[in-house]
Amino acid sequence: MSPPETKRWPFDTKLFAIGLAGWACHVLHRAFLDESQLTVGRALMLFNGLKLYADEARLALLAEAGIFLVVAMGMYLQRRWALLMAFALTADIVLNHLLFVITNLSTPAELARVRSEALEGPILVALALYLWIRSKWLVFGWNDAS
Repeated sequence: MSPPETKRWPFDTKLFAIGLAGWACHVLHRAFLDESQLTVGRALMLFNGLKLYADEARLALLAEAGIFLVVAMGMYLQRRWALLMAFALTADIVLNHLLFVITNLSTPAELARVRSEALEGPILVALALYLWIRSKWLVFGWNDAS
């Protein structure tokens, strides 16, 4: 029996995996080396619209970096589950941004952060759409003709 024929993934998916691994390294840097985030009263991480500080934030950042690294390795090795996880992760991040903006829109102290999160929204939605467009034929076997 010959091995099943596998399609080669587009080159940009490997570039996305490398970028995702780089982002995981950035998250690790934020968790351990970025002391400017550790001043009193500043959140280190947002999780489901909640601000996390100090050790709780570090644990959440470690978990997030681990997820990013696993997804990046899976995408680089052309695993279908990695595309599904990347799309789910991107959708979760978009929803977390939206939740933070909605819950803190009426808080004057958070207005600057709300504006920056709101400006990131369209970029994240575009990233989610890119992943959907790229992954639909790799995961589900769909193409534009069907």
